[in-house]
Amino acid sequence: MKKLILLFIPLLLSCVSQGDVSKPDETFPIEVNIRIYGTNNLLFSGEYGNNSDTTEVNGTVPPGSENYVEYTSSIEDTADIIFANFKKEQEQGGLKVSIYVDGWLKKWEETSESYGTVSLTWKP
Repeated sequence: MKKLILLFIPLLLSCVSQGDVSKPDETFPIEVNIRIYGTNNLLFSGEYGNNSDTTEVNGTVPPGSENYVEYTSSIEDTADIIFANFKKEQEQGGLKVSIYVDGWLKKWEETSESYGTVSLTWKP
């Protein structure tokens, strides 16, 4: 019986050390949504993108408590990163920038400072 227990323990430890082998590896590219929320009719400007592509934008947050402006970028490989840098173009109001992947919130920042800025980076 002792020999059976001694054989069982290493077997159990080898199974535990493998971790969750059922989880699939990340597949690239990964689509990333950058959402801009804020005070109704807030004017903003900024840029977003990844290591190989940058897009500059100017916009206005639409009225409504659940409304936002959305931009799309992608993570192309394991070395890539997403960035989002946005600025309020007015003194009053609040600005919030969020990064989503597959509908899941990954990161967010906000500001209510006069002409405040929000800068985010995200890597899977």
